[in-house]
Amino acid sequence: MQTNLTPFAELRARTFLWRALLAFILRRALLALIASLIIGESAEKKDAVTFLLLYPIFFFLCLPVLFRARISYQRLWGRCPPWATLKNYTFLAVPLVIFSVAASYLLYFPLSYLVPQFVQAWYLEPPLLQEPEDVLTNLLNFFTAALIAPVFEEFFFRGILLTRWTTKWGIRRAILASSLVFALLHADLIGAFFFGYVMAVLYIQTKSLFVPICIHIANNVIALAIGLTATLLSESDSPETLAEFQASWWLGLLALVMITPWAIRFIKRQFPKANWRAPYFAEEV
Repeated sequence: MQTNLTPFAELRARTFLWRALLAFILRRALLALIASLIIGESAEKKDAVTFLLLYPIFFFLCLPVLFRARISYQRLWGRCPPWATLKNYTFLAVPLVIFSVAASYLLYFPLSYLVPQFVQAWYLEPPLLQEPEDVLTNLLNFFTAALIAPVFEEFFFRGILLTRWTTKWGIRRAILASSLVFALLHADLIGAFFFGYVMAVLYIQTKSLFVPICIHIANNVIALAIGLTATLLSESDSPETLAEFQASWWLGLLALVMITPWAIRFIKRQFPKANWRAPYFAEEV
């Protein structure tokens, strides 16, 4: 058993976390470099390019560590379920998006009165998909958010961090810790934490990283579609204002009423059990 535990027993989560921080710093530096060298292109297009490059930069920074660890990626990823099974799981993205809407209003609606400047700068950002005329920028952002980000994030948070922290703290703390770190990288803290929790539970239950990846893709596609629809219907090209956000409080209330029973039922039925194991160690005896 010790032999099987060795790769993740020796890995250190902080090694990946500081590399993630370095990747963000390099992205900002690259954005500044591109802005100084390329004149005439929109800031949104330059930002879309560096957004796409963020994940490969992080991956290459982590590559030496992953190579030395000698992880069995077949065990980490698990088997890919049949398409019909994956399709059924992707429907979970719908309640997760509704939960995210409810959680966003629950957190940011009161904050919009207490610290309005923070909410405007941190949460009320322009959607990734904007003017239909800027096709290349929209394609880059869609490709990154809908495909690249789900694969990298599920591999890192559920595959690497969850498995590593399982060896250190046990399955329950590992689920909470990996979900918390995942949430800290998103503006919607509560929604992202619950999303990470659900993805961790499904990864453990299905023993397949393909399941949370597919749900994550569906979730992001729905979120992008909602943002694009709001942009097309809006009469203004500027981001959503505080007044508009506060006036739409009823959307948050409606989402909260709709999703609370489902969320409570999911937590009750899928509450982590002490005998759960990370998929990487599932076959050990």
